[in-house]
Amino acid sequence: MKSLSHDLGARRSRRGGWASPEYRSGPHRVVKHTRITQYRQYHFAWGERLLDEYGPDTFPHSSAFRVVPLDGGRCTVYAGVRGVWKIPMAKLIGPYVWKLYMPCVLDADLQDVALAVGAIREKKELEFPPEVMPLLRLMRARTVDSVPVDELIGGLRP
Repeated sequence: MKSLSHDLGARRSRRGGWASPEYRSGPHRVVKHTRITQYRQYHFAWGERLLDEYGPDTFPHSSAFRVVPLDGGRCTVYAGVRGVWKIPMAKLIGPYVWKLYMPCVLDADLQDVALAVGAIREKKELEFPPEVMPLLRLMRARTVDSVPVDELIGGLRP
């Protein structure tokens, strides 16, 4: 049986769980603080947030994986994410973007697990629907037609 291992260089968090930096690349290189929040048979979860020196975290979130054993050494792994975008336009278009964006991210996370246990030999390239990246940029808008976004969507319910 194969298992996933945690970086031995990690340190124990004062609030429980293992804490370690996670280096992310992409349009902007950032370092996130991750903390294992649950670890038990067939289930593990962690939370992550942007380190303070990188500014406010616009998407603090947690991820969880549940493993359901099947027969003959096989299993099904379920992944989930819970979080909230902390940017004004997310109030307006966030739910739409979430439905386009998160299935791709969760698929990539499941591929990481499959690669780690030898179920696959390589990951597929992460692909998003073409409108996702422009929508993610739009959610960061501060003004629309010279009107502050907070004012524009101020009357909307969360």
